[in-house]
Amino acid sequence: MRNLLFILIIALFVPSYYAVADEALIQQLSDNPLIAEPMLSEDGHFISAYTRETKQAQLSVWRWEKGFSNREKLPYQRSQVLWTAWVGDGRLLLSLKEGGLVLYDAHIKRLKPLIENGGPRPNELPPVLLSAIPDDPTNILMQWEDPKVKGYPAVYRVDAVRGVSTKIISAWAPVIRWWASPEGEVKLGEGFQGNNHILLGPDVAGSWKVISEHDYIMGTPPAVLSVETGGATALTLSAHASDKKALWRLDINSGDFIDRLAGHRGYDIASALIHPGADVVFGAVFYAEGREAFVWQKGFKEELQFVANKIGEDNISFLSSSRDGRVKLFMVDYSHRPPSYVLYKTAKKEAMLLPEHKYSLLPMVRTESAFIPVAKRKLMHTLISSPKGGDKGKAILYLHGGPQSRAVRAFDPQVSLLVAMGFTVVQPNFRGSTGYGEAWRKAGYGEWGGTMQRDISSAIDWVISSGYASGDRLCIMGGSYGGYAAMMALAFDSHKLACGISLNGIASLNDYVENFRGSRFGYLSLSAIVGDSSEKALFQKSPLHKVNLIRDPLLLLHGTSDSVVPFLHSQKMARRLLSLRKEVEFVALNDVGHVLNTPQAWSVYLKYLQEFLEDHVRD
Repeated sequence: MRNLLFILIIALFVPSYYAVADEALIQQLSDNPLIAEPMLSEDGHFISAYTRETKQAQLSVWRWEKGFSNREKLPYQRSQVLWTAWVGDGRLLLSLKEGGLVLYDAHIKRLKPLIENGGPRPNELPPVLLSAIPDDPTNILMQWEDPKVKGYPAVYRVDAVRGVSTKIISAWAPVIRWWASPEGEVKLGEGFQGNNHILLGPDVAGSWKVISEHDYIMGTPPAVLSVETGGATALTLSAHASDKKALWRLDINSGDFIDRLAGHRGYDIASALIHPGADVVFGAVFYAEGREAFVWQKGFKEELQFVANKIGEDNISFLSSSRDGRVKLFMVDYSHRPPSYVLYKTAKKEAMLLPEHKYSLLPMVRTESAFIPVAKRKLMHTLISSPKGGDKGKAILYLHGGPQSRAVRAFDPQVSLLVAMGFTVVQPNFRGSTGYGEAWRKAGYGEWGGTMQRDISSAIDWVISSGYASGDRLCIMGGSYGGYAAMMALAFDSHKLACGISLNGIASLNDYVENFRGSRFGYLSLSAIVGDSSEKALFQKSPLHKVNLIRDPLLLLHGTSDSVVPFLHSQKMARRLLSLRKEVEFVALNDVGHVLNTPQAWSVYLKYLQEFLEDHVRD
């Protein structure tokens, strides 16, 4: 067993005794892709993306006709940027995490503050682009915090050329998000009153009226996606008519749902596909094993199939387009590597892959579905990823975070490494997971350490009874909520497991809830976590107070800059385990937040993951 202080001191130390092949594989899994999050400019001449520059993801812009090698590298890393958006003709708008808005004119390669005097300030509500107003390429519509009404946003019309902003709508409590039509008319306000989610539409007197009000936790509030052209209707996701969320058109004047555009019997609709040129919805996205889409507009459907055939790939999806539609960008998803991107010239029907790395060492990942019986005669959708040549008799139960999230078939460096090591990776979507309807999601409310944990116990039993692994060759792992549930499993199902791994895991529900209370909208999440649990019940549902039941080795990794689940959680857990002479390793990830967002952090994490599993799961 490693010494706790030694592990803390070395923080981002990387063990040096790995085989060359392991080092090369982990490097490919950890590195940023050559191109990530590409977007086409509205005029179709430029591409912006985060590009790998000396192992950092840096924002770059290039004229695609001249090639990637001629890219302009802007002085911003991915970790410094909140969002980017193309506005006007060849102008890229950047919202920075440290505050401020920056505009890059790609035609003349000039970078400047969007607003010379004024604009959003640090430590206030982050700015939001409401409309790029394509018919008026000089102006854009934005919201940021009103200096006269703390905590609530006003709406501003911004002249992107002159750098001047004009407030057109003052903050209006309780609105925290305004929604505008493509033409630049503000048509909806969204906010909260207590636990109620409300939507407000304009009334005849020029003020605002409530058109929708639902309990945010136990009700079915609509999720607004966009206001449509003309401003009379909005696209929303809603489960008001069935258990599963569907894509609906909502009347902004009355709040009535007037047209069901897409739905699925088994899964929630997750988003809409909207053509940025015509501002027309042409499809909807849902997740079964992986991302799937309904595309109902014939022309788009045929074009998708044509591009897929052209490049010889099936899992292709629309990403962005010039407003005139002459150039489009598509994405190809894989489960074993980062996505590829395809530039398509519609007139010539030519498809061109954007530059990318060669991922020669990454293993192929074969993922399929299983449905595990759980309590109350329910079936739990589970993903199973197997190593080359089939199952090897050892497995990892990998728990997603959230818990209002879900496991999907997509590239994940952790799954790739585990499969390369010969593990079968089992990812259960326990109660509380999203994507399977309101009943399944709400069944997790207040059930941390309860029904949700029993679903995980059922998954452990199923993995063993199905022959994927025996108890001494099965490890459990997860991050955030997944780390919490993995530690709880070590307490309740220790005799069925070989080890556990927690990344930024929640050790004390009492501490976690207290941290939430300090956030502006934390109370909206507390009901889902706490339910009717008392302080004593939260204490009893916390891994920190179940340490005496843990028998198996535990690897704790935690970012020292984590603001969601503070570093103190793993620190307390490690100290308590050591005081009882339990086997624990504690790795402090220096300057890392709640997610692993640098190649260095990924590399350290994956190497400790590999080493720990090699030590504690026999071949």
